[in-house]
Amino acid sequence: MISIKSVLSFIKKIFIYTPYNPEEYWEGRAKQIGLCSVMWKNNIYNILASQTEKKTIDKYFENIKNKKILDLGCGTGRISKYLAQKGAFITGLDLKKMIEVAKKENPHPNINYMVGSMHEIDLPKNYFDYIISLAGISMCCNTEQKLKKIIFNCYEALKDSGIILSMDPFHKWSFLARSARFNGKEVIKNFKKEKFKLVDKYGILFWPVRVYLTTRYAPKSPKINKWLFSLGEKILKLTPTILSDYKIIVFKK
Repeated sequence: MISIKSVLSFIKKIFIYTPYNPEEYWEGRAKQIGLCSVMWKNNIYNILASQTEKKTIDKYFENIKNKKILDLGCGTGRISKYLAQKGAFITGLDLKKMIEVAKKENPHPNINYMVGSMHEIDLPKNYFDYIISLAGISMCCNTEQKLKKIIFNCYEALKDSGIILSMDPFHKWSFLARSARFNGKEVIKNFKKEKFKLVDKYGILFWPVRVYLTTRYAPKSPKINKWLFSLGEKILKLTPTILSDYKIIVFKK
């Protein structure tokens, strides 16, 4: 039964943005088990979303054997290991607790896990062929100043013609916003100011379905989860930037 308290909390979340400290939040999340530490509480949905994310990555990161890739906000290393298994050399950057888990759960000879903040750390110049942010930038940029610093760091660290793939939940609406409260247009504008060239933009993860399937009221059946997820992604093709939770924005140096 839905309580009045939970209804009021839901209404508050829709209209009022509650800022949080991203470092403290993700240090706590690192303690959770498996994909729940970096995704949502519904592991059925997590697997479906993860498959969609990997397909998106494969679309832009082709022939990556021996390529150098920076995984911004690598979390527990699930994507770092996925790319390393394809022969790439990965630098995974995140907070201390996440990196501790990543080294235990997703080790690989091709991965160098680093502790640090993506808007403060010094990265090697003209070093990386690719940079990926899978919810990394959006989860740590609670100010535009931090966003601009990260974009600058990425530009400096990328080789000429290097690619950066941002798969981030960029939103202005308090209900969907994470740490960053920027929409896709604002993010693109800031990247272009740093002389990045926009290659592609669209979205994945139909947010009404994502919201429903990641609550405690989600169905337990894998078949129903899969059907709803598939239906949502089909609807998303009608308005991929407005109704998507994660914005796919690709830039080239």
